[in-house]
Amino acid sequence: MTDLATALVALIEPHAGQAAAFNRWYERDHFYSAVMAGPGVIAGARWVATRAAKAARIGDGLFGDPDGASFLATYWLEPGGQALWDAWVPGRMAELAAQDRMFAGRDHVHTAVYRRAWAVEPGPPVEVALDRRYAGVIALAVDRRAQPDLAAVESWHRDLIAAVPALDVSVALLQDRFVMSALDRPVDDPDRHVLLLAFTDADPVALWRDEVRERALAFGAVGFGGPFLATVPGTDTYVDDL
Repeated sequence: MTDLATALVALIEPHAGQAAAFNRWYERDHFYSAVMAGPGVIAGARWVATRAAKAARIGDGLFGDPDGASFLATYWLEPGGQALWDAWVPGRMAELAAQDRMFAGRDHVHTAVYRRAWAVEPGPPVEVALDRRYAGVIALAVDRRAQPDLAAVESWHRDLIAAVPALDVSVALLQDRFVMSALDRPVDDPDRHVLLLAFTDADPVALWRDEVRERALAFGAVGFGGPFLATVPGTDTYVDDL
């Protein structure tokens, strides 16, 4: 079985008036040409935060303006795949830029490589989570600058998933490094955190409000927390509600 080893996670905000154009460019070109076509990538999926999803967010601003980061992209890479992808992507980005395929009307709020830390899998294995077409994902970033007890974080994480059956698959990722800026150039990021991704068949906004959010608030060092809905490929669903 192919295992998840690392993940690419990107939080992106289109410029004002550019949401539909960004969505079409990213899903029809960039998603495939700049990431999925690269070596080592085994799966990818995109998610979006509506106004209601953003209004429910918590955290101390780890990822900046809570009204930003409308789109989330997640990609899984197999063991050994990250080094191959890292070697491939600079040349690929140069090719796309030369072909005028690097849509300027967006900002990378946060784009980083993560290492898999642990997974909780009462449902399908996490390796197939991005192909499963879940209704949404809840993202929770625990800021390591506050020196949280990572063993306690893992215990809380496992208890949370067991207590909320609607969350079928969950994975924790430890930040490795930033990989891109708004201009898709390597940048340095001094901050480190644990990112928890919990996938759900239920409405992630309702689930977050009703059950998961209060438990997250009770846990310290939360830099970011909030739900995202799965995008609907081939449509502009949600772009008028960001």
